[in-house]
Amino acid sequence: MQIVSLLLAYQQGNRLQVLFFTGNLKSTCNSGALNGLSWTNDNSVINSVTFKASATNNINTITVNYSAMQPKKPIAKVNSIKELKTLASGTKATLTLTDGNEGSMARVLYVFGTGSTQEAYVRDTTGAVCFYGINPNVPFVSNQHIAGQITGEYVVENGVPCFKAIPNVTNTSLLVIAAPVTEQAVQPKEIKAKNYLDNTADWVCLKDQTLVDDALTTQDGIVINNRFGSNEKYTAPYKGAIIDLAGIAVPNYCCPIKPPYTAISSLNPAEIGMISSNFKFQAP
Repeated sequence: MQIVSLLLAYQQGNRLQVLFFTGNLKSTCNSGALNGLSWTNDNSVINSVTFKASATNNINTITVNYSAMQPKKPIAKVNSIKELKTLASGTKATLTLTDGNEGSMARVLYVFGTGSTQEAYVRDTTGAVCFYGINPNVPFVSNQHIAGQITGEYVVENGVPCFKAIPNVTNTSLLVIAAPVTEQAVQPKEIKAKNYLDNTADWVCLKDQTLVDDALTTQDGIVINNRFGSNEKYTAPYKGAIIDLAGIAVPNYCCPIKPPYTAISSLNPAEIGMISSNFKFQAP
């Protein structure tokens, strides 16, 4: 019997990664890339591949490199920044910001950096978060209104809540971004020091802060760090000064925050299987 094609399949729930052949292989494949005696996956989620002979093939052994497929997690749907921040770090989510006085339409507080490491600090009526690496066609600028919908990954990095762009997924086409018309400029949120960590990523103001050392630490343990390099409205304080302090709140233990933020997903080591046999297949 003349065999003209070879189907290699592994158990459902596993993903073929690499195949190594010994012998003589002259074939084409229906997916992935064949280079000499090795075949590699092209990032497809597949557990089988078919080889079609272009000449006579004499295969001695095939080594199979595979990994267990991780089940796809559904994308969460949230309707406010407060709801977003209830998710576990590393969760993909679609965030909807609604228009109107009773909705969750957001304002841009501050923008730092550009491109894939840009930080845009955003507040709605329920809380604040850092939009990280999200670059709409209308660039983010302080004071803008934001409404609409966007998908990203919610990640807490060093205590800072971030909504990160996902390559090939995050799309800003459903965001509505507009400059204020008659509305007042966005203002820092006045808080007490005891509530500081409840307001990370927000633009906050703390009144009557006394600087107790040269490291610019207040009596409540909050450290001033001009990480954004602001000169326009920033006056360098000094030990003993009593000030009203305004800035983006981040946990003291991670000052300064150093981009880029990264999330490392744990990867299961690939498993190795060996098929040992001698067989022949050839072109028709």
